[in-house]
Amino acid sequence: MAVSYLVSGPGSLTGNTLSFTGVGTVSITASQPGGSGYAAATSVQRSILVNTATLNISVAGSPSRNFGTVNPAFTYAIASFVNGDTQSSATTGAPVLSTAATRNSPAGLYPINVSAGTLAAANYTFTTTNGTLTVNGNAAQSIMFPALYGYANGATVSLVAQATSGLPVTFAVTSGPASISNSTLTVTGVGPITVTASQAGNGNFAAATPVAQSFTSH
Repeated sequence: MAVSYLVSGPGSLTGNTLSFTGVGTVSITASQPGGSGYAAATSVQRSILVNTATLNISVAGSPSRNFGTVNPAFTYAIASFVNGDTQSSATTGAPVLSTAATRNSPAGLYPINVSAGTLAAANYTFTTTNGTLTVNGNAAQSIMFPALYGYANGATVSLVAQATSGLPVTFAVTSGPASISNSTLTVTGVGPITVTASQAGNGNFAAATPVAQSFTSH
């Protein structure tokens, strides 16, 4: 004879299929009312404890930026919902994603820390997976090198130039009767002279475009 079932708690029954709809204790009572010479059967009850499902919070994508720029806005991903739940239907609040990297942090890899923040859900618990921010080097820089004027043979000139990166600038005599020691130019003859300012870059900055200044000594 057919047995009927009664479900109480966070569950539902479709035919003989039991589905769990939330966290807590689900009780199923099986009954048979008897008939055709049989007395009603003693009902039997079974209980199932339904635990929370697990959602993992992680950093979406592969965040990156160039050295000297602000951090991008980090976004998160949550997986995996069950029973047709969605983030909007099953959770409230939002997680927190943060990094110690600042605008001036050198090129390299920096952890993005993930915490649950205000995220809450009745039927889920949360785990977190940290991500990585990539700070790229090769930021552009330029050189400011003022014009040079017609210094006389034998003159010594303190050369001044500045890179926008703040890195030191080097000087070289490209052509003409002159020499350089550190940043001091010495004119050693008469004629056209060209001096070039350079900055080779480092892990954060690409090499600057060299800047040349010319004058004629007398």
